[in-house]
Amino acid sequence: MQTMRHKILLTFGFYFVSKLLFASISEPQQALRQADSLFMKKKYTEAIFFYDSLFNQEKVYTPQMLRKLAFVEEGLGNYQKTLYYLNYLYFWHPETDVANKMTDLSEKHDLSGYQASDLDLVYKLYHDYRLIAIHVLIGFIVPLMAFVVYGKLKENTINHVGIVFSTLFLAGLFYLINFNPFPKKAIIAKANTLLMNDASSASNLIDAAKEGNRVKILGEKDNWYLIEYNDTTAFVKKGQLDVVE
Repeated sequence: MQTMRHKILLTFGFYFVSKLLFASISEPQQALRQADSLFMKKKYTEAIFFYDSLFNQEKVYTPQMLRKLAFVEEGLGNYQKTLYYLNYLYFWHPETDVANKMTDLSEKHDLSGYQASDLDLVYKLYHDYRLIAIHVLIGFIVPLMAFVVYGKLKENTINHVGIVFSTLFLAGLFYLINFNPFPKKAIIAKANTLLMNDASSASNLIDAAKEGNRVKILGEKDNWYLIEYNDTTAFVKKGQLDVVE
């Protein structure tokens, strides 16, 4: 009797868990389909409501959705938001047409931070070949560790050189999988954003930046970001930036 009760409880438990998981997956997909349908009907302001909710609240997006968000925001004249979505798209899919669009918009609105640099090419190469680099590291580390273990078993000695190289390869593999070596970028979200020389409203004012300018995030201090803006470092309150995570 006790066994039968446990089976019934387990069956109902699995049923409710599966229903919850299905709901959590299907709801964003349904919202995305609804938004796509509205977009196809050129009901852009209604579509953007669903897209914006998916992006900001559910943290769900696709490259196509980001393109549509940028398209709608540009049509509404919100060039700052347009650039934010294009930057987000470029971060995950560094394609030439996206970079060209950002450059065109920045030149049209006299914005800084979008100048092409050699670092952009390095980033694109990193993005395109990151998985290959991970596989190459795995290809090196497996036989290397096997060699170290074999030497230990055969001669009962420790191969210090092998251990050092194995550690370096593992550290490199861990870094490639878990971190991005490029600094975070952000878009100034509000007009006349104050750039200060320290993380305090009472510190000296360096400049007032226009919305839409792109900056690099160098660090954080309390409720402030340390940024690089036009070759100058400054502090900005966190609420003044749209960060490309």
